[in-house]
Amino acid sequence: MGPTIATCLSRWTLSHANPALIRKPDLWEEILATSDTFLDETDDGFIFTVRSGDDLDFAELLHEREVAPRIIALLRMSKTFIDVGANIGAYSARATRLMRKPCTILSFEPHPENCKLLHLNLLSNQRNSTQASVMEYRMALASYDGYATLMEPIKGFGGSSLNGEFLRWKGEWPPLKSFKVSCVRLDDIEYTKELTTIDLLKIDVEGAEFEVIDGGKETLRKVQNIVVESSNQPGLTKVLFQHGFRLVESFHNGFYSHFSRRS
Repeated sequence: MGPTIATCLSRWTLSHANPALIRKPDLWEEILATSDTFLDETDDGFIFTVRSGDDLDFAELLHEREVAPRIIALLRMSKTFIDVGANIGAYSARATRLMRKPCTILSFEPHPENCKLLHLNLLSNQRNSTQASVMEYRMALASYDGYATLMEPIKGFGGSSLNGEFLRWKGEWPPLKSFKVSCVRLDDIEYTKELTTIDLLKIDVEGAEFEVIDGGKETLRKVQNIVVESSNQPGLTKVLFQHGFRLVESFHNGFYSHFSRRS
């Protein structure tokens, strides 16, 4: 079992409080009174089960204010969405209601505790369930099929990564704990083979984005838009250019980028 709410919040002080908690001060009492999870209704009308201030950040999309509007806009125009590094479902859960119907959503999240909340949040927000086909994959995407070590940094669940060097670069080493998780190539997911077009691919995997791309070369041929987090934008731009994409715009000092298929 992951850290309790009390454990997570012991790393916080009011001076570093999550903006959502400042906006909703009554939530502090609720968080401190529980050792499990609590519900949050976001400003845009979605319901999330969260267990910490970090989760609240993800649910409210506060951690990526610049790129979130672009992803939301793309979802509204999409019928197929692959969410790689879905975390607790901040985008997957919204996609069930925002996407054009009928729609297909594939959500990949390897962290065992995140998967539980991802499932709950998809159920809480999914409307017109017959028109939204959602598949949850409790595994990581990589350049091979098998098993990998997922490392969880001390700061919490959201920054888990398969890339130890990336965690060292971020100053988050040694990790708090690690897990053996299943991993698979995107090209080996049976459902992706059946798709003719993928409107949006979102990749947020804390330094393992090149692994995802390397294992999804055939699938990338079907993708129209990619939004990806990466600390190596020049290298990423070069690789995706080779796969037929152009850089549309970068956000958050270049850590997030939107790529679109070249016409």
